[in-house]
Amino acid sequence: MSDKSNLRGESMSFFKGLKKRGQLTLFVMMSIVIVAGVIIYLFWIQPTYFDQQIGGLDFDSCVNDAVVNGIVELSSTGGVIDSGFSYLYQGVDVPYFCYTNLPYQTCVVQQPLVKQYFEKQLITYLEEEVNVCYENSVDELKSLGYNVTTGEVELNFTIIPGRVVVDVYAPTTVEGQRFEDYKMNVDSSIYDILMVVTSLLQYEASFGDASTSELMFYYPEIVIDKFKQVDSTTIYIVGEKGGDIKFQFASRSLIWPAGYDMINYVRSEK
Repeated sequence: MSDKSNLRGESMSFFKGLKKRGQLTLFVMMSIVIVAGVIIYLFWIQPTYFDQQIGGLDFDSCVNDAVVNGIVELSSTGGVIDSGFSYLYQGVDVPYFCYTNLPYQTCVVQQPLVKQYFEKQLITYLEEEVNVCYENSVDELKSLGYNVTTGEVELNFTIIPGRVVVDVYAPTTVEGQRFEDYKMNVDSSIYDILMVVTSLLQYEASFGDASTSELMFYYPEIVIDKFKQVDSTTIYIVGEKGGDIKFQFASRSLIWPAGYDMINYVRSEK
């Protein structure tokens, strides 16, 4: 009897061991499935809109393109959105940044803070487009089944050497996670261009005419074109070599009385 009992006990122990090993195998397989599911979700199913660099919504590429194009378009009119006091040059209203109508007098600067002015105008110019970038990103998240709530968007630009810092305040909640500030950098040469424009204005206001060769020596990547008009207006076009930005503005300084050139011509003939 004892032999049968021992045999029966060994058999039960064997089957119990098999059962435990089976449970362990099942547990390992379930763990693998769960881990695989998480990996698939993170890298394939989860939308790419959760970009850690900007903190929640991935609309930086849309904003980047808008800023690059906006700077090019706005520069063609000196940063002025609505044409006002300007000179019509090749079909474009080029704003006067320095002007006088008095003979023998240097011009008075009309736009003393060029960089700050351009930053503010860029906000107005791109506000609607950045809102569209944001709304499209939010709509895409909603279409994927996410619960998204939004707030009012505020936009700010800071132009520094080599780039434009874009700060978008857009309070957004995605599935209980709240995001507010989205910061991004856009590569641009606009800072150097605006510094050259500021120097040209100082020349025009002080001496009546700017030395473009001297400025291009200090800024070798910048090209300055200068076109004199018949009424003593000078059109300046400032841009980067090989770049798309062409910043245009007008100046009228140290003008001569009407007929002055003709009087000199007659005297020289005598």
